Amino acid sequence: MGPQSSEWIAVNPAGLRRLWPRRGRRLSEPPLANDFFRRFVDGRENADDPALLAQAGFEVRRANPTGAWIGDLNLSASDRGLEFGATVLEDTPAYGAGLSSGDRLMVVDGSAMGAVRDLEDVLSRHQPGDTVSVSFGSQGKVATASLRLGSNPRIEVITFEEAGRPVTPAIRVFRAGGLGSKVR
Repeated sequence: MGPQSSEWIAVNPAGLRRLWPRRGRRLSEPPLANDFFRRFVDGRENADDPALLAQAGFEVRRANPTGAWIGDLNLSASDRGLEFGATVLEDTPAYGAGLSSGDRLMVVDGSAMGAVRDLEDVLSRHQPGDTVSVSFGSQGKVATASLRLGSNPRIEVITFEEAGRPVTPAIRVFRAGGLGSKVR
């Protein structure tokens, strides 16, 4: 991985700082850039990503705000149900119901779980906040629990055009200056 790759910069602010002088000469507002570095690269503040991206005409939104979700799970189908192949993360509905790695999800809301699609079908009939009954195998025993469905926290970034929002002249100027090709 070369020293100018985005992965290296993301974990090495000093590397980003070394690249800065070359990039800073092209910016029309170096004080803004210096403030950004002082606060977010060298400092400990969190950037307001949605506001920063909006300046370039991008909208940050929930990817599926009305879809029911039990967690990002690594499930594999077997004749005994859906097996959890990885750690069930805390703060997910599955974890809250007592499910963990190695468990088998057998029945959700009265529907047998023979394939991942079975779980997707059940979830498609519900909203975040609904409670469903789950039966699962854990450490050689069968357990039943109530599982309160959540809302998927994943986000997506889309253009203002995709969101049906107007693209202002300021956004067009920003895109041309900051996002356009530098190839001459």
